[in-house]
Amino acid sequence: MSNRIPPSLNWLIDKRARISGEIEKTRRSLKQAQSLIVELEDLETKLKAIDTTLQLHDIQVDIGLIKPITSNYYRLKIPHGELTKSILTCIKLYGASSPVSKSTIVDFVIARHFDYDAEETAKSQIKNSIHNRLKNLCRDGVIERYNSPDYTRRILWNIHPKFNFDKGT
Repeated sequence: MSNRIPPSLNWLIDKRARISGEIEKTRRSLKQAQSLIVELEDLETKLKAIDTTLQLHDIQVDIGLIKPITSNYYRLKIPHGELTKSILTCIKLYGASSPVSKSTIVDFVIARHFDYDAEETAKSQIKNSIHNRLKNLCRDGVIERYNSPDYTRRILWNIHPKFNFDKGT
């Protein structure tokens, strides 16, 4: 027979594990921030070199009039499989009473992983990724697709009854 750990000690062990996990996550974020600072310094050096080259040219160009062109991407790193876990977590949380819409899933994933300041094109990419993942999970039989009774074009999603993720299956 194994010894039972008292609840107060178990709580402290759990609390320590959670804080340790937050420290590791913060250290990873700090490493990413440091690499971004190095990348920013490199980009600023390149920009300064181009500005100097423009000033040496016979035709003078006012650098202040050149508007920056932003690219259509933003910095994201989602670990492999995290999108699927987020989708299933959302459906488990919100789908206990009724199936969940794709817009609810998209909002959940964005709140969990992405910046709200992202460009609309980035959000459309996320919508497409989630749509494709939902189709594949449905094809694999992990989730079920429902047509909403009150909307003609709205599709709802729920976890297939044969899957019970709480018990690790």
